[in-house]
Amino acid sequence: GSYISSWKASEILSHDYVDLGEDGPDDSDLGNWVSFNYNEVYSGGNLYNIESPHSDSGRNCFVTGTGIRSKVGYDSEISVLGSIETPTHIAYFYTDTERADTRDSNGDKLPKLNSIEVRSKLDNGVVSRVEFVYDHSLAQDTPDSSSGRLTLREVITYGSDGTALAPYEFEYAEENLDYDINNFDRWGNYYSDGDILEHNK
Repeated sequence: GSYISSWKASEILSHDYVDLGEDGPDDSDLGNWVSFNYNEVYSGGNLYNIESPHSDSGRNCFVTGTGIRSKVGYDSEISVLGSIETPTHIAYFYTDTERADTRDSNGDKLPKLNSIEVRSKLDNGVVSRVEFVYDHSLAQDTPDSSSGRLTLREVITYGSDGTALAPYEFEYAEENLDYDINNFDRWGNYYSDGDILEHNK
């Protein structure tokens, strides 16, 4: 059966907000408000297939030290934040599915966030823009990827005139371990030091 795993915030309203048109937050209303708008990526008859562990053949399973095999799978709707609007500004979130990892059994991929652009509603001018730079250098040999996991490398902020500010750059530990299907503990965290069954007691 179907069930809800998470809820989406749709609106934040101030204590003095008045919905004059009785149609939800818009520029004709009084008071302050924040509206969240979403884009459906996978929905209806096109759902994202989630498997743990993932395999293109659908045959991979977790194997315990006692030989017990297990696998979990389900289909899910996926949506992403498209924009956030206030009485004075709109922030647009630009995404795509052009990535090497998160490939499900149908070949579909999860979206990644490329940039956020904040515009003034007064003149539609760009106030600021943030870009995210990635590679796939972490966790090589994952079964749902042609290389490794999506890895954030830089966050670059641009001002209203398009000038880039000094970027935030991310470095990761030199010990970049490859993916292993059984290296996890009972809480889902990475674990490879010793007997996993003893650790999980």
